[in-house]
Amino acid sequence: MEFVDIYVNRRPIGHAHMRDDQLEAALTPRGRPRTRLADCSRCGHERVAHAFAHRRSRDEHWPILYCTECFAIVAGLDPLIRARRPRWKHDERNVTIGRWTREWPKRGRPRRDAPPAETAWPDAA
Repeated sequence: MEFVDIYVNRRPIGHAHMRDDQLEAALTPRGRPRTRLADCSRCGHERVAHAFAHRRSRDEHWPILYCTECFAIVAGLDPLIRARRPRWKHDERNVTIGRWTREWPKRGRPRRDAPPAETAWPDAA
């Protein structure tokens, strides 16, 4: 298990735990106790914000969506997502996953304030 920094506007706002190349479903803001996943289950996730997750051990980053009310990570949990269906089968999820694997994760810390608007979210597709 390792910590992954969460960046908004190129500034760290908190961290999330990562296990087996997948983020935990909630981020913990700086200076606060760890966010409980049980608290996130009651939220409707209506107010979401874009951010980046930066993994120091591999020096790479990728976009995430998180709820600003309960701090649940809504999309971008798995930076190394792969299609579980045959590649030759043409469907929307495989197209989205194909775009994600070509674009993310990128090397280094985030150099932009927010992820691009046309980001393909494979775990939300």
